[in-house]
Amino acid sequence: MAEAKVKKVKALSIVSSREGFRRAGRAFGREATVIPVSELSRDEIKLLKNEAMLVVSEVETDAPADAQDSGAGKAAE
Repeated sequence: MAEAKVKKVKALSIVSSREGFRRAGRAFGREATVIPVSELSRDEIKLLKNEAMLVVSEVETDAPADAQDSGAGKAAE
């Protein structure tokens, strides 16, 4: 039986310099929070990347399970 290919999507990995720091309606801590880019607006991405309290890295992650079947969850360009 062949394994289904897992789709990858663009995401942001975000770490805060202190626990409970909030920005763009989300809480961040010292452990990485990975958010698919498709769940964020362009303004939220800009806000997060420009926040001095956050370290933001562009990564790839597995698409959410519901996006695996429907083809949804494509990253915004």
